[in-house]
Amino acid sequence: MDGQVNLDDFTVLGDSFGLGSDQNPQKWLQGDLNYNALVNLDDFTILATTFGLGTQNMLRPGPDALPPLGELYIALLDYPQIYWEARGSRELWAMFEPFESINLGPIPAMPEGLRAIPEPATTAAVLALALAARRTRGARRDARGAILAS
Repeated sequence: MDGQVNLDDFTVLGDSFGLGSDQNPQKWLQGDLNYNALVNLDDFTILATTFGLGTQNMLRPGPDALPPLGELYIALLDYPQIYWEARGSRELWAMFEPFESINLGPIPAMPEGLRAIPEPATTAAVLALALAARRTRGARRDARGAILAS
């Protein structure tokens, strides 16, 4: 409520990330920035797109100052769930990608319950192999096991 979007706001959102339901709704002061009773990646996206408004650099003041999103990237490293969910969103992650290459800290391990979703090309390749295997399973074979033309 201070008119600034900074690390204090991220800390509140990070501490409430993943919380909320119809029975246990979260409030704006707990990081529910879109008023849907949940604190999730949608709220983080709102915070990230407005991060730094009305603020001054807090982590690295002076000539080595990072832009506000650089500061937010550093803070993300302490919240693996948010880091990995943000990384799964191409549009959102595009804002943070430049900071990944300048080694601002170690990348957090992927949380146990968060499963990587395979790329569509990988899924298509696996399905094609499975279909090919299914077709050859019932095919006629010669004495050496080679598939005969139908």
